[in-house]
Amino acid sequence: MSLRGSTVTTRNAIVTSEKALLLNHSRYLPPANLVNEYPERDALRMCYRRFIRLTPLVSQRQMVRTTYVQYLRYKFRSEDYARKVSASAVSLPPHKRSILDEVEKSLLFCTKAVSDVKKRVIDEEKTSRDIRTAKSILKNVLTVEFEKMELISKDPAQNHELFRKSFSYLSPSSSSSALDLRFSSFKHFDECLILLNEKLGTRL
Repeated sequence: MSLRGSTVTTRNAIVTSEKALLLNHSRYLPPANLVNEYPERDALRMCYRRFIRLTPLVSQRQMVRTTYVQYLRYKFRSEDYARKVSASAVSLPPHKRSILDEVEKSLLFCTKAVSDVKKRVIDEEKTSRDIRTAKSILKNVLTVEFEKMELISKDPAQNHELFRKSFSYLSPSSSSSALDLRFSSFKHFDECLILLNEKLGTRL
């Protein structure tokens, strides 16, 4: 039996065959004044849970959802972002932002990427454009991460070190290495992502 055209309404959402309107936004958005009112460890856990809750909204494809969750686990549990930046040729200004502030902004960015805009609202065109841009960026990040994960699964000994520990593919001298030259597209993408994070104050 086809459910096309059907609408399911619950306490938390109104769901059709194409979209879901969430009624309880607090489960997905960071609490007000998160950075100042909560201990960092507790606040990071709160953000992580909210990132995970976004999973069904990221994509209808299970492969994309799995990549999203695996990437979140890596980002929260083991990524050495400072080392990744220092391994690259990207030069950033000497300032230090709160990791919690970056995570909060990243959560807001991902929430925007899975959002839709109500018709005939103020600044509808600009808001729609911002959402499309966020969707595109998140999609590209997950596509690149899926490709990295595939390479890691095929050769963990070599590629886990390369993409998750040393980040040698980002080195300015990597063009002289036949191995790292194979991954130049990852290098260029991640350099752009580092610069985007710097611009937005995120840690995507």
